[in-house]
Amino acid sequence: MVTPLKTLMGFSVHLNVQLKFYNLPITKGQADTLNKTAVLKQGPNWWLYIGIGLLLLLLIILVIWYIWRKQRKIKSLEKQLAEKDK
Repeated sequence: MVTPLKTLMGFSVHLNVQLKFYNLPITKGQADTLNKTAVLKQGPNWWLYIGIGLLLLLLIILVIWYIWRKQRKIKSLEKQLAEKDK
């Protein structure tokens, strides 16, 4: 149903009001009666694999950065200790 609506400037705007039903759930009993040979195919979920891979990559990068930072701190402390001993 399309209804015109007046705006403040005097132009009419048509609002498209429709009810759409997408992805309504179908029960197993209804699916069995609709099509006896229907087979649902579910392939690999690549976005899930990509997401997990990126998270693992981020974790590896963070661990490497943490170790590098600690090593740098250790070298700095060793240098301060060597200067103090002199």
